[in-house]
Amino acid sequence: MIIKYFDEFEGVWIDISGQTGSSLEYDGSGWTSTPEYRVVIGTISQTGTDAPTIDAYKDSGYVAGFTLTYVGIGVYNIESDDNMFDTTNNFWCNFSNHSSINSDWIVIQTYVVNASNLKIFTYKSGSLTNEILLNTPFELRIYGN
Repeated sequence: MIIKYFDEFEGVWIDISGQTGSSLEYDGSGWTSTPEYRVVIGTISQTGTDAPTIDAYKDSGYVAGFTLTYVGIGVYNIESDDNMFDTTNNFWCNFSNHSSINSDWIVIQTYVVNASNLKIFTYKSGSLTNEILLNTPFELRIYGN
């Protein structure tokens, strides 16, 4: 489907197809469509004492710049080579947060360490635990830069 917006000021039609989550901005010479956020959508998995791995379904160019590391039981880092977690960028991170496996509560938490490091914690029944991230759906959205 082609979606167009008519710019009455310029007297032209602008193709905004596929720009869900976007905004139109006038730059002085015409209108441009700017995504409101960049995104990584996929699954994350971790077994044993191995670093987590990401299988991205949609990627705005970030996964190649990620380094994932195993820190300790239930603790992992996602390091970004372009400072995507900088406080000048607003970002949103969502994992399959609260669920249960065999009546044990599973919790996944994140913490921003610095502009290039997001720490992930996985808990089972209140204790840090490995192997909780098993094809776990997640989404990172980066607003700004």
